[in-house]
Amino acid sequence: MFAAAGLHRDITQVADEKQTIVSMVAGGLGLAVVPRWTSSLASAGVRFLPVQEEAGRPTPKLPLAVAWMKAAGDPESDALLDLLRRNRERYSASA
Repeated sequence: MFAAAGLHRDITQVADEKQTIVSMVAGGLGLAVVPRWTSSLASAGVRFLPVQEEAGRPTPKLPLAVAWMKAAGDPESDALLDLLRRNRERYSASA
């Protein structure tokens, strides 16, 4: 996304937890591309902006993933995985 916009990114910190990422931005440690739902983690000094489509260019999509222990199946996990598989297109469209 950055390269397509002609921007150079200099990654100096990496975090997995979305609250940590938002807190790092609030602390002045740069900017981040995060899922839309993280805007509910509002923090003083952080502004959330939607990624806008440019005419004639597709909006970049970020990958979604689910992980589970393959050998440890149980009815609840199986039901969740089935739900995700059946709704993959709908969930990824709004990611």
